[in-house]
Amino acid sequence: MIAWLTEQGRTYFNNAGYRKEYRVQLRGRRAPTLWASFLITLILVVSISYGNSVSTYSTSVVQLQAELRGLFEMMMGTLDALVMLAAPIIGTVLVLNEYQNRAIDLIQTTPNTNKYFLIGKVLSGFRYIVMLLVLSLPLSAVSVVMGGAAWYEVLEAYFIVGMRGLFLMSIAMPIAIVTQSTIKSILASYGILLVITALLASTLAIGIGAMMTGMGPGGQMMSPFDAIAPFGSTISMGSTYEVFGYDVPAWAWSLIITLILVRLCVAGAGSAMSRVGGKDVVTFRVIAAVVTVIFTAVFTASMGLSMTMGGSYGVLDGQAAAGILMFMLLPLIFCLTFLMCWSYYGDSKHRPGASFEYRKAFNGDSSGGLPYTALLIFIAISTILITAVSLGMDIGKEAFIRMAAVGFGVIFLASLGRIASALGKSDVAAARKMHLGAILLITMVPIPVLSLIHAMTNSYGSVNESIFGLHIFGSLFADD
Repeated sequence: MIAWLTEQGRTYFNNAGYRKEYRVQLRGRRAPTLWASFLITLILVVSISYGNSVSTYSTSVVQLQAELRGLFEMMMGTLDALVMLAAPIIGTVLVLNEYQNRAIDLIQTTPNTNKYFLIGKVLSGFRYIVMLLVLSLPLSAVSVVMGGAAWYEVLEAYFIVGMRGLFLMSIAMPIAIVTQSTIKSILASYGILLVITALLASTLAIGIGAMMTGMGPGGQMMSPFDAIAPFGSTISMGSTYEVFGYDVPAWAWSLIITLILVRLCVAGAGSAMSRVGGKDVVTFRVIAAVVTVIFTAVFTASMGLSMTMGGSYGVLDGQAAAGILMFMLLPLIFCLTFLMCWSYYGDSKHRPGASFEYRKAFNGDSSGGLPYTALLIFIAISTILITAVSLGMDIGKEAFIRMAAVGFGVIFLASLGRIASALGKSDVAAARKMHLGAILLITMVPIPVLSLIHAMTNSYGSVNESIFGLHIFGSLFADD
Protein backbone atom coordinates (compact mmCIF):
# COMPACT_ATOMS: atom_id res chain seq x y z
CA MET A 1 0.00 0.00 0.00
CA ILE A 2 2.80 2.41 0.91
CA ALA A 3 4.61 1.55 -2.33
CA TRP A 4 1.45 2.23 -4.32
CA LEU A 5 0.90 5.60 -2.62
CA THR A 6 4.53 6.52 -3.26
CA GLU A 7 4.15 5.65 -6.94
CA GLN A 8 0.96 7.72 -7.24
CA GLY A 9 2.65 10.67 -5.56
CA ARG A 10 5.58 10.41 -7.95
CA THR A 11 3.25 10.18 -10.93
CA TYR A 12 0.93 13.05 -10.11
CA PHE A 13 3.01 15.42 -7.94
CA ASN A 14 6.63 14.80 -8.87
CA ASN A 15 6.40 13.92 -12.54
CA ALA A 16 9.68 14.34 -14.40
CA GLY A 17 7.91 14.77 -17.74
CA TYR A 18 5.88 17.65 -16.33
CA ARG A 19 9.02 19.36 -15.05
CA LYS A 20 10.72 18.92 -18.42
CA GLU A 21 7.77 20.43 -20.28
CA TYR A 22 7.75 23.34 -17.84
CA ARG A 23 11.37 24.14 -18.72
CA VAL A 24 10.96 23.89 -22.49
CA GLN A 25 7.44 25.19 -23.16
CA LEU A 26 8.44 28.86 -23.22
CA ARG A 27 11.69 28.44 -25.15
CA GLY A 28 10.10 28.53 -28.56
CA ARG A 29 7.43 30.70 -30.14
CA ARG A 30 4.63 28.13 -30.02
CA ALA A 31 3.24 28.91 -26.56
CA PRO A 32 3.49 32.72 -26.80
CA THR A 33 1.88 32.60 -30.25
CA LEU A 34 -1.01 30.49 -28.96
CA TRP A 35 -1.58 32.75 -25.97
CA ALA A 36 -1.32 35.95 -28.03
CA SER A 37 -3.77 34.67 -30.68
CA PHE A 38 -6.18 33.59 -27.97
CA LEU A 39 -6.03 36.94 -26.17
CA ILE A 40 -6.33 39.04 -29.33
CA THR A 41 -9.40 37.07 -30.49
CA LEU A 42 -11.07 37.38 -27.11
CA ILE A 43 -10.34 41.12 -26.88
CA LEU A 44 -11.80 41.74 -30.34
CA VAL A 45 -14.99 39.82 -29.61
CA VAL A 46 -15.52 41.45 -26.21
CA SER A 47 -14.76 44.93 -27.58
CA ILE A 48 -17.26 44.59 -30.40
CA SER A 49 -19.94 43.20 -28.11
CA TYR A 50 -19.30 45.86 -25.46
CA GLY A 51 -19.53 48.56 -28.09
CA ASN A 52 -22.87 47.22 -29.27
CA SER A 53 -24.13 47.07 -25.68
CA VAL A 54 -23.22 50.60 -24.70
CA SER A 55 -24.47 52.04 -27.98
CA THR A 56 -27.96 50.79 -27.21
CA TYR A 57 -30.19 53.35 -25.57
CA SER A 58 -31.36 51.54 -22.46
CA THR A 59 -34.71 52.71 -21.18
CA SER A 60 -34.26 51.33 -17.67
CA VAL A 61 -31.74 50.00 -15.21
CA VAL A 62 -33.24 46.53 -15.61
CA GLN A 63 -32.61 46.60 -19.35
CA LEU A 64 -29.05 47.81 -18.87
CA GLN A 65 -28.43 45.05 -16.32
CA ALA A 66 -29.76 42.47 -18.77
CA GLU A 67 -27.43 43.80 -21.47
CA LEU A 68 -24.43 43.58 -19.17
CA ARG A 69 -25.43 40.05 -18.21
CA GLY A 70 -25.65 39.19 -21.88
CA LEU A 71 -22.16 40.62 -22.38
CA PHE A 72 -20.82 38.30 -19.67
CA GLU A 73 -22.57 35.26 -21.14
CA MET A 74 -21.28 36.11 -24.61
CA MET A 75 -17.73 36.46 -23.30
CA MET A 76 -17.93 33.12 -21.48
CA GLY A 77 -19.34 31.49 -24.62
CA THR A 78 -16.42 32.86 -26.63
CA LEU A 79 -13.94 31.73 -23.99
CA ASP A 80 -15.57 28.30 -23.96
CA ALA A 81 -15.29 28.00 -27.73
CA LEU A 82 -11.66 29.13 -27.84
CA VAL A 83 -10.62 26.69 -25.11
CA MET A 84 -12.45 23.84 -26.84
CA LEU A 85 -10.66 24.66 -30.10
CA ALA A 86 -7.24 24.91 -28.44
CA ALA A 87 -7.45 21.89 -26.12
CA PRO A 88 -7.30 19.12 -28.79
CA ILE A 89 -4.40 20.90 -30.48
CA ILE A 90 -2.49 21.08 -27.20
CA GLY A 91 -3.05 17.40 -26.42
CA THR A 92 -2.10 16.28 -29.92
CA VAL A 93 1.08 18.35 -30.17
CA LEU A 94 2.34 17.33 -26.71
CA VAL A 95 2.11 13.63 -27.53
CA LEU A 96 3.20 13.65 -31.17
CA ASN A 97 6.26 15.77 -30.41
CA GLU A 98 7.76 12.74 -28.69
CA TYR A 99 7.06 10.55 -31.71
CA GLN A 100 8.26 13.08 -34.28
CA ASN A 101 11.46 13.69 -32.32
CA ARG A 102 11.93 9.90 -32.06
CA ALA A 103 12.13 10.19 -28.30
CA ILE A 104 9.27 7.79 -27.58
CA ASP A 105 11.47 4.68 -27.98
CA LEU A 106 13.94 6.06 -25.46
CA ILE A 107 11.10 6.93 -23.07
CA GLN A 108 9.67 3.41 -23.27
CA THR A 109 13.02 1.86 -22.37
CA THR A 110 12.98 3.62 -18.97
CA PRO A 111 11.43 1.98 -15.89
CA ASN A 112 8.58 4.51 -16.02
CA THR A 113 5.16 3.30 -17.11
CA ASN A 114 3.06 4.61 -19.97
CA LYS A 115 0.73 6.08 -17.36
CA TYR A 116 3.62 8.06 -15.87
CA PHE A 117 4.50 9.48 -19.29
CA LEU A 118 0.91 10.34 -20.20
CA ILE A 119 0.04 11.93 -16.85
CA GLY A 120 3.03 14.22 -17.35
CA LYS A 121 1.59 15.28 -20.70
CA VAL A 122 -1.88 15.82 -19.21
CA LEU A 123 -0.49 18.03 -16.44
CA SER A 124 1.63 19.98 -18.92
CA GLY A 125 -1.31 20.52 -21.24
CA PHE A 126 -3.57 21.59 -18.41
CA ARG A 127 -1.03 24.26 -17.50
CA TYR A 128 -1.49 25.69 -21.01
CA ILE A 129 -5.25 25.79 -20.49
CA VAL A 130 -4.91 27.45 -17.08
CA MET A 131 -2.71 30.12 -18.65
CA LEU A 132 -5.37 30.78 -21.29
CA LEU A 133 -7.96 31.28 -18.58
CA VAL A 134 -5.68 33.51 -16.50
CA LEU A 135 -4.97 35.72 -19.52
CA SER A 136 -8.70 36.35 -19.94
CA LEU A 137 -9.37 37.29 -16.31
CA PRO A 138 -8.87 41.05 -16.87
CA LEU A 139 -11.63 40.95 -19.48
CA SER A 140 -13.92 39.15 -17.06
CA ALA A 141 -13.25 41.90 -14.55
CA VAL A 142 -15.11 44.26 -16.89
CA SER A 143 -18.31 42.26 -16.37
CA VAL A 144 -17.81 42.27 -12.62
CA VAL A 145 -17.09 45.99 -12.40
CA MET A 146 -20.03 46.87 -14.65
CA GLY A 147 -22.38 44.66 -12.66
CA GLY A 148 -22.95 41.92 -15.23
CA ALA A 149 -21.70 39.13 -12.96
CA ALA A 150 -20.32 38.46 -9.51
CA TRP A 151 -16.80 37.17 -8.87
CA TYR A 152 -18.02 33.82 -7.57
CA GLU A 153 -19.97 33.33 -10.81
CA VAL A 154 -16.89 34.14 -12.87
CA LEU A 155 -14.72 31.71 -10.91
CA GLU A 156 -17.30 28.92 -11.14
CA ALA A 157 -17.72 29.41 -14.87
CA TYR A 158 -13.93 29.44 -15.33
CA PHE A 159 -13.59 26.22 -13.36
CA ILE A 160 -16.21 24.47 -15.51
CA VAL A 161 -14.53 25.71 -18.71
CA GLY A 162 -11.15 24.52 -17.43
CA MET A 163 -12.49 21.05 -16.67
CA ARG A 164 -14.00 20.83 -20.13
CA GLY A 165 -10.70 21.84 -21.70
CA LEU A 166 -8.88 19.19 -19.66
CA PHE A 167 -11.33 16.53 -20.87
CA LEU A 168 -11.08 17.50 -24.55
CA MET A 169 -7.29 17.67 -24.37
CA SER A 170 -7.21 14.15 -22.91
CA ILE A 171 -9.46 12.83 -25.69
CA ALA A 172 -6.92 13.95 -28.30
CA MET A 173 -4.06 11.95 -26.77
CA PRO A 174 -5.18 8.38 -27.59
CA ILE A 175 -6.35 9.55 -31.00
CA ALA A 176 -2.94 11.09 -31.70
CA ILE A 177 -1.14 7.88 -30.71
CA VAL A 178 -3.37 5.76 -32.95
CA THR A 179 -3.35 8.04 -36.01
CA GLN A 180 0.26 9.30 -35.69
CA SER A 181 -0.94 12.38 -37.58
CA THR A 182 -1.47 15.88 -36.24
CA ILE A 183 -4.17 16.84 -38.74
CA LYS A 184 -6.10 13.56 -38.44
CA SER A 185 -5.96 13.67 -34.66
CA ILE A 186 -7.19 17.25 -34.42
CA LEU A 187 -9.99 16.70 -36.95
CA ALA A 188 -11.08 13.50 -35.20
CA SER A 189 -11.08 15.31 -31.84
CA TYR A 190 -13.24 18.07 -33.29
CA GLY A 191 -15.58 15.43 -34.70
CA ILE A 192 -15.98 13.88 -31.25
CA LEU A 193 -16.54 17.37 -29.85
CA LEU A 194 -19.39 17.91 -32.31
CA VAL A 195 -20.97 14.58 -31.35
CA ILE A 196 -20.70 15.41 -27.63
CA THR A 197 -22.18 18.85 -28.25
CA ALA A 198 -25.11 17.43 -30.21
CA LEU A 199 -25.83 14.70 -27.67
CA LEU A 200 -25.59 16.79 -24.51
CA ALA A 201 -27.23 19.88 -25.99
CA SER A 202 -30.22 18.05 -27.42
CA THR A 203 -30.60 15.05 -25.13
CA LEU A 204 -29.78 16.51 -21.74
CA ALA A 205 -30.88 19.53 -19.75
CA ILE A 206 -29.05 22.19 -21.71
CA GLY A 207 -32.00 22.07 -24.08
CA ILE A 208 -34.65 19.85 -22.53
CA GLY A 209 -33.95 20.51 -18.84
CA ALA A 210 -34.29 24.27 -19.06
CA MET A 211 -37.52 23.87 -21.00
CA MET A 212 -38.99 21.30 -18.59
CA THR A 213 -38.04 23.05 -15.36
CA GLY A 214 -38.27 26.62 -16.61
CA MET A 215 -35.27 27.48 -14.48
CA GLY A 216 -31.94 27.47 -16.31
CA PRO A 217 -28.98 29.00 -14.41
CA GLY A 218 -29.22 28.49 -10.71
CA GLY A 219 -31.83 25.76 -11.08
CA GLN A 220 -31.86 21.98 -10.88
CA MET A 221 -29.88 20.15 -13.57
CA MET A 222 -31.70 17.27 -15.20
CA SER A 223 -28.48 15.23 -15.33
CA PRO A 224 -24.96 15.49 -13.86
CA PHE A 225 -23.63 15.31 -17.42
CA ASP A 226 -25.02 18.80 -18.01
CA ALA A 227 -21.97 20.09 -16.14
CA ILE A 228 -19.62 19.10 -19.00
CA ALA A 229 -21.90 20.08 -21.89
CA PRO A 230 -20.01 22.31 -24.37
CA PHE A 231 -21.03 25.98 -24.33
CA GLY A 232 -22.99 25.34 -21.15
CA SER A 233 -20.78 27.03 -18.55
CA THR A 234 -23.18 29.93 -17.93
CA ILE A 235 -26.20 27.60 -17.90
CA SER A 236 -24.63 25.12 -15.49
CA MET A 237 -23.27 27.95 -13.35
CA GLY A 238 -25.03 27.97 -9.99
CA SER A 239 -27.04 24.85 -10.85
CA THR A 240 -27.18 21.73 -8.72
CA TYR A 241 -28.13 18.07 -9.00
CA GLU A 242 -29.66 16.30 -6.03
CA VAL A 243 -28.09 13.05 -4.79
CA PHE A 244 -29.55 11.29 -1.73
CA GLY A 245 -31.19 14.51 -0.64
CA TYR A 246 -28.08 16.69 -1.05
CA ASP A 247 -27.71 19.35 -3.74
CA VAL A 248 -24.31 18.86 -5.40
CA PRO A 249 -23.18 21.94 -7.40
CA ALA A 250 -22.39 21.78 -11.08
CA TRP A 251 -18.70 22.58 -10.61
CA ALA A 252 -18.32 19.51 -8.36
CA TRP A 253 -20.00 17.32 -10.97
CA SER A 254 -17.74 18.73 -13.68
CA LEU A 255 -14.70 17.85 -11.54
CA ILE A 256 -15.87 14.29 -10.79
CA ILE A 257 -16.94 13.43 -14.34
CA THR A 258 -13.86 15.04 -15.90
CA LEU A 259 -11.44 13.15 -13.67
CA ILE A 260 -13.15 9.86 -14.50
CA LEU A 261 -13.04 10.58 -18.23
CA VAL A 262 -9.44 11.78 -18.12
CA ARG A 263 -8.41 8.56 -16.37
CA LEU A 264 -10.25 6.59 -19.07
CA CYS A 265 -8.52 8.53 -21.86
CA VAL A 266 -5.09 8.11 -20.26
CA ALA A 267 -5.71 4.37 -19.96
CA GLY A 268 -6.81 4.29 -23.60
CA ALA A 269 -3.66 6.09 -24.71
CA GLY A 270 -1.55 3.70 -22.65
CA SER A 271 -3.34 0.78 -24.28
CA ALA A 272 -2.57 2.18 -27.74
CA MET A 273 1.12 2.32 -26.79
CA SER A 274 1.20 -1.27 -25.52
CA ARG A 275 1.40 -4.72 -27.05
CA VAL A 276 -1.38 -7.30 -27.02
CA GLY A 277 -1.86 -8.67 -23.54
CA GLY A 278 0.04 -5.82 -21.95
CA LYS A 279 -0.90 -4.48 -18.54
CA ASP A 280 -2.11 -1.17 -19.98
CA VAL A 281 -4.47 -2.94 -22.38
CA VAL A 282 -6.08 -4.94 -19.59
CA THR A 283 -6.25 -1.88 -17.34
CA PHE A 284 -7.99 0.16 -20.02
CA ARG A 285 -10.63 -2.45 -20.70
CA VAL A 286 -11.32 -2.96 -17.01
CA ILE A 287 -11.63 0.79 -16.45
CA ALA A 288 -13.93 1.08 -19.47
CA ALA A 289 -16.20 -1.61 -18.03
CA VAL A 290 -16.30 0.11 -14.62
CA VAL A 291 -17.01 3.51 -16.18
CA THR A 292 -19.82 1.92 -18.20
CA VAL A 293 -21.45 0.75 -14.98
CA ILE A 294 -21.10 4.12 -13.23
CA PHE A 295 -22.23 6.33 -16.10
CA THR A 296 -25.09 4.03 -17.14
CA ALA A 297 -26.46 3.98 -13.59
CA VAL A 298 -26.23 7.77 -13.24
CA PHE A 299 -27.72 8.42 -16.66
CA THR A 300 -30.58 5.97 -16.11
CA ALA A 301 -31.43 7.55 -12.76
CA SER A 302 -31.34 11.10 -14.12
CA MET A 303 -33.38 10.29 -17.22
CA GLY A 304 -35.91 8.35 -15.15
CA LEU A 305 -36.43 11.38 -12.96
CA SER A 306 -36.66 13.81 -15.87
CA MET A 307 -39.42 11.79 -17.52
CA THR A 308 -41.75 12.76 -14.66
CA MET A 309 -40.87 16.48 -14.64
CA GLY A 310 -38.55 16.04 -11.66
CA GLY A 311 -41.27 14.75 -9.35
CA SER A 312 -40.64 11.02 -8.85
CA TYR A 313 -39.35 8.08 -10.82
CA GLY A 314 -41.76 6.88 -13.45
CA VAL A 315 -42.05 4.13 -16.05
CA LEU A 316 -39.01 3.08 -18.05
CA ASP A 317 -40.71 2.28 -21.35
CA GLY A 318 -39.13 0.51 -24.28
CA GLN A 319 -38.17 3.58 -26.27
CA ALA A 320 -36.58 5.29 -23.26
CA ALA A 321 -34.63 2.15 -22.32
CA ALA A 322 -33.35 1.75 -25.89
CA GLY A 323 -32.38 5.43 -26.00
CA ILE A 324 -30.42 5.21 -22.74
CA LEU A 325 -28.62 2.08 -23.91
CA MET A 326 -27.77 3.62 -27.28
CA PHE A 327 -26.46 6.77 -25.60
CA MET A 328 -24.11 4.73 -23.43
CA LEU A 329 -22.94 2.50 -26.30
CA LEU A 330 -22.05 5.31 -28.70
CA PRO A 331 -18.42 5.50 -27.50
CA LEU A 332 -18.17 1.73 -28.03
CA ILE A 333 -19.46 2.07 -31.61
CA PHE A 334 -16.74 4.64 -32.34
CA CYS A 335 -14.12 2.17 -31.05
CA LEU A 336 -15.36 -0.92 -32.89
CA THR A 337 -12.84 -0.54 -35.71
CA PHE A 338 -9.98 -0.70 -33.21
CA LEU A 339 -11.48 -3.69 -31.41
CA MET A 340 -12.29 -5.83 -34.42
CA CYS A 341 -10.00 -5.14 -37.38
CA TRP A 342 -6.90 -7.20 -38.17
CA SER A 343 -4.37 -7.52 -40.97
CA TYR A 344 -1.90 -10.00 -42.42
CA TYR A 345 0.66 -7.22 -42.72
CA GLY A 346 2.24 -4.68 -40.39
CA ASP A 347 2.49 -4.95 -36.62
CA SER A 348 2.20 -8.47 -35.23
CA LYS A 349 -0.41 -7.36 -32.70
CA HIS A 350 -2.86 -6.88 -35.59
CA ARG A 351 -2.42 -10.39 -37.02
CA PRO A 352 -5.63 -12.44 -37.39
CA GLY A 353 -6.75 -14.97 -34.85
CA ALA A 354 -9.95 -16.84 -34.18
CA SER A 355 -13.23 -14.98 -34.67
CA PHE A 356 -14.40 -15.38 -31.08
CA GLU A 357 -12.23 -16.16 -28.05
CA TYR A 358 -13.76 -15.06 -24.77
CA ARG A 359 -10.47 -15.66 -22.92
CA LYS A 360 -8.92 -12.82 -24.93
CA ALA A 361 -11.66 -10.29 -24.23
CA PHE A 362 -9.32 -8.13 -22.14
CA ASN A 363 -5.93 -8.66 -23.78
CA GLY A 364 -6.41 -6.56 -26.94
CA ASP A 365 -6.36 -9.34 -29.53
CA SER A 366 -8.87 -8.91 -32.37
CA SER A 367 -10.36 -12.31 -31.57
CA GLY A 368 -11.40 -10.90 -28.19
CA GLY A 369 -13.09 -7.86 -29.69
CA LEU A 370 -16.49 -9.46 -30.15
CA PRO A 371 -16.59 -11.02 -26.65
CA TYR A 372 -15.60 -7.69 -25.10
CA THR A 373 -18.27 -5.87 -27.12
CA ALA A 374 -20.90 -8.36 -25.99
CA LEU A 375 -19.69 -8.00 -22.39
CA LEU A 376 -20.06 -4.20 -22.41
CA ILE A 377 -23.53 -4.50 -23.91
CA PHE A 378 -24.52 -6.99 -21.22
CA ILE A 379 -23.08 -4.73 -18.50
CA ALA A 380 -24.98 -1.71 -19.83
CA ILE A 381 -28.31 -3.54 -20.10
CA SER A 382 -27.92 -5.11 -16.65
CA THR A 383 -27.04 -1.75 -15.10
CA ILE A 384 -30.07 -0.09 -16.65
CA LEU A 385 -32.40 -2.78 -15.32
CA ILE A 386 -30.81 -2.95 -11.85
CA THR A 387 -30.86 0.84 -11.51
CA ALA A 388 -34.48 1.06 -12.63
CA VAL A 389 -35.58 -1.66 -10.20
CA SER A 390 -33.59 -0.23 -7.26
CA LEU A 391 -35.19 3.18 -7.79
CA GLY A 392 -38.68 1.73 -7.93
CA MET A 393 -39.21 2.43 -11.60
CA ASP A 394 -41.72 0.35 -13.53
CA ILE A 395 -40.10 -1.40 -16.47
CA GLY A 396 -42.24 -1.52 -19.57
CA LYS A 397 -42.72 -4.83 -21.34
CA GLU A 398 -41.01 -3.52 -24.47
CA ALA A 399 -37.83 -2.47 -22.64
CA PHE A 400 -36.20 -5.91 -22.76
CA ILE A 401 -36.95 -6.47 -26.44
CA ARG A 402 -35.83 -3.04 -27.55
CA MET A 403 -32.59 -3.10 -25.58
CA ALA A 404 -31.82 -6.56 -26.96
CA ALA A 405 -32.46 -5.22 -30.48
CA VAL A 406 -30.01 -2.37 -29.92
CA GLY A 407 -27.44 -4.78 -28.50
CA PHE A 408 -27.68 -7.15 -31.47
CA GLY A 409 -27.39 -4.15 -33.80
CA VAL A 410 -24.09 -3.14 -32.19
CA ILE A 411 -22.80 -6.72 -32.35
CA PHE A 412 -23.67 -6.83 -36.06
CA LEU A 413 -21.73 -3.62 -36.65
CA ALA A 414 -18.79 -5.10 -34.75
CA SER A 415 -18.80 -8.27 -36.83
CA LEU A 416 -18.42 -6.18 -39.98
CA GLY A 417 -14.87 -5.46 -38.85
CA ARG A 418 -13.90 -9.10 -39.31
CA ILE A 419 -15.43 -9.10 -42.79
CA ALA A 420 -13.75 -5.81 -43.76
CA SER A 421 -10.39 -7.17 -42.61
CA ALA A 422 -10.80 -10.37 -44.61
CA LEU A 423 -11.85 -8.52 -47.76
CA GLY A 424 -9.22 -5.80 -47.51
CA LYS A 425 -6.19 -8.11 -47.45
CA SER A 426 -4.00 -5.07 -46.73
CA ASP A 427 -2.81 -3.22 -43.64
CA VAL A 428 -4.97 -2.65 -40.60
CA ALA A 429 -5.49 1.04 -41.44
CA ALA A 430 -7.28 0.15 -44.69
CA ALA A 431 -9.43 -2.42 -42.90
CA ARG A 432 -10.42 0.18 -40.30
CA LYS A 433 -11.37 2.69 -42.99
CA MET A 434 -13.51 0.08 -44.72
CA HIS A 435 -15.16 -0.90 -41.43
CA LEU A 436 -15.84 2.72 -40.47
CA GLY A 437 -17.31 3.38 -43.91
CA ALA A 438 -19.62 0.39 -43.56
CA ILE A 439 -20.79 1.58 -40.11
CA LEU A 440 -21.56 5.07 -41.41
CA LEU A 441 -23.30 3.66 -44.48
CA ILE A 442 -25.58 1.43 -42.41
CA THR A 443 -26.31 3.84 -39.57
CA MET A 444 -26.27 7.35 -41.03
CA VAL A 445 -27.32 7.12 -44.69
CA PRO A 446 -30.74 5.46 -44.09
CA ILE A 447 -31.88 8.23 -41.69
CA PRO A 448 -32.36 11.02 -44.28
CA VAL A 449 -33.75 8.50 -46.79
CA LEU A 450 -36.35 7.19 -44.34
CA SER A 451 -37.14 10.74 -43.22
CA LEU A 452 -37.75 11.77 -46.82
CA ILE A 453 -40.03 8.79 -47.44
CA HIS A 454 -41.92 9.58 -44.24
CA ALA A 455 -42.30 13.25 -45.18
CA MET A 456 -43.48 12.46 -48.70
CA THR A 457 -46.04 9.86 -47.69
CA ASN A 458 -47.18 11.07 -44.30
CA SER A 459 -49.74 13.50 -45.73
CA TYR A 460 -51.47 10.61 -47.47
CA GLY A 461 -51.52 8.49 -44.33
CA SER A 462 -49.98 5.51 -46.13
CA VAL A 463 -46.78 5.43 -44.09
CA ASN A 464 -46.46 6.26 -40.41
CA GLU A 465 -43.59 6.31 -37.90
CA SER A 466 -43.09 2.56 -38.34
CA ILE A 467 -41.05 3.30 -41.48
CA PHE A 468 -38.12 4.04 -39.17
CA GLY A 469 -38.29 0.47 -37.91
CA LEU A 470 -36.37 -0.46 -41.07
CA HIS A 471 -33.26 1.18 -39.59
CA ILE A 472 -30.77 -1.11 -37.86
CA PHE A 473 -31.59 0.76 -34.65
CA GLY A 474 -35.26 1.09 -35.47
CA SER A 475 -36.21 0.36 -31.87
CA LEU A 476 -35.11 3.91 -31.07
CA PHE A 477 -37.70 5.44 -33.39
CA ALA A 478 -40.75 3.21 -33.64
CA ASP A 479 -43.60 3.72 -31.20
CA ASP A 480 -44.50 1.14 -28.56
